[in-house]
Amino acid sequence: MQSQVDWAECGRIDIDNASRKLYCFTMILGYSRMRYVEFTPYIDVHTLINCHLNAFHYFGGCTSEILYNNMKQIVLKRAPVSSNSQ
Repeated sequence: MQSQVDWAECGRIDIDNASRKLYCFTMILGYSRMRYVEFTPYIDVHTLINCHLNAFHYFGGCTSEILYNNMKQIVLKRAPVSSNSQ
């Protein structure tokens, strides 16, 4: 079973008289397309892990594979892709 995870920006929210970006964490199951959504003002690694745990609790388990779309919390650096066209 596979899932896909990504962040999306969802505008701004006022917190303690300060305007902050609002983010949406989404995890989608590959086969059923069932979706978990959580809104948060933070996108740090700690928040990312907590969002995963909340999604796994919601789904009643975890998937064997998770796909990420170049999230900066996951991808440390990109290696150049070499083409072997011989």
